[in-house]
Amino acid sequence: MKKGNYTSSQDAIDSLIKRLGKDKKLLKLLLASLDQAKTSGKKELRKKLFKALDWPTSEKEYIKLYHLVFEMDSTTKYRPSLDGTRNR
Repeated sequence: MKKGNYTSSQDAIDSLIKRLGKDKKLLKLLLASLDQAKTSGKKELRKKLFKALDWPTSEKEYIKLYHLVFEMDSTTKYRPSLDGTRNR
């Protein structure tokens, strides 16, 4: 499998898990980013909206959410991009 070319959502998830296991700096940055997103969301979003959203703050929670995004993607015509937006 070439880097970035995944035959299934599970391939992408496996690749992410492997990369996070090898690249501790990436993991540290990811966790800091997740924490900052949750903090910003709590401060800037309406209380009900903040509570309705998932806010992963650990590697395990992030992988679980990442998996759900790929599963939802298989039933829609839009594809999630790495920055969280959806591409057509």
